[in-house]
Amino acid sequence: MGVAVSLCTATLLTLGLVAGSASALSIQVRPYFAGLLGVGSTAPGDPASVLCLVTADDGNPGYNGKINGSVVSGHANELNVKILAQDLTTLLSTCVPTNISITRDDATTIATQGTKPGGSLQIGYSAATPPGISAQATTSIRLHLASGQIAKLPSGAVLTGGSLTGPGTADMKLKQIASVTKSQLDLAACSDDQFVINPALNDDSKTAGPTASAWDSTDKTTSDGDPADPDPFSPGTYVATIRGCAQVDTTVPGKVSKTKITITGAGQSSIDFLQSSTDNPRTWDTTRGKSCGAAKTAPGSIIVDANSIDYSRVLICKGDYGPEIPFSIDVRGWTEGTPTQKDPYGLLNPGPPVELISHTFS
Repeated sequence: MGVAVSLCTATLLTLGLVAGSASALSIQVRPYFAGLLGVGSTAPGDPASVLCLVTADDGNPGYNGKINGSVVSGHANELNVKILAQDLTTLLSTCVPTNISITRDDATTIATQGTKPGGSLQIGYSAATPPGISAQATTSIRLHLASGQIAKLPSGAVLTGGSLTGPGTADMKLKQIASVTKSQLDLAACSDDQFVINPALNDDSKTAGPTASAWDSTDKTTSDGDPADPDPFSPGTYVATIRGCAQVDTTVPGKVSKTKITITGAGQSSIDFLQSSTDNPRTWDTTRGKSCGAAKTAPGSIIVDANSIDYSRVLICKGDYGPEIPFSIDVRGWTEGTPTQKDPYGLLNPGPPVELISHTFS
């Protein structure tokens, strides 16, 4: 069964989240959508928190401390910004940036001297994402080569700039890896809501269930107003009350990802982290799944639909990852600008590359 688009999208602020166990190097990064849109949440950790986006205010260019066109106390010399909801139109008053980190795994970040001039550099990093996420992750790095050195492109990597022959640099996107975490539901943040079910339409999830569109019992329409949504009064469709729960506000450690680059020739070589990305994400949706059964207890949340008091008529579905959402969220570093031109969200000031490893080969 499907889910309203707004619920699916609201989860996406976490998709860029990467973290790992304690290490000697931790790179502070943030997720950005479409290049210059900072991603955050209105109330981190609160089930009522929603996705928010921050962008430079083109209608009020400059550093006057304006938010949504008005000067706000405590924001002197800051870049004028707009804070938007996920529809990119509705203005919001606050947005807390999603501050996250990428950590190097020291045990697998090593340099190995070869029997001939040169050797190999290997980088390793552990990653974690919030529960209930299935996505593809891509990391971009910059390799520095000394004069006379030649590097071999790692398997699955793509050269995006520079040259594999020194002196100079070679930018590359590493092989895309899967990042999948199991669902961990917050049973204290559940609600019973009504959905219009259309068995004739497939929701494109792995379990291939029928679509389910959020139902507004007040105006008797689906809540998102999508013309493609089924008519609840059409033959074959019906309205069902389904219980949905938020994900636990935590991250789940992942496996260490390793990349080795072979280098021929003597001299100093190093690898910098440039940025990562989360591509084509899918989020866990508790209104989906091959099977649904009657709820036995009341939801843990205070949000209870007036039509759902008879809990024996409330359905709990097994759940499933939804269809892919075709976009990418960049995860990069940032700087806060200068004292007279502050950019606290890092919209116009990307962070510099961060060195992961350096070695001089003989």
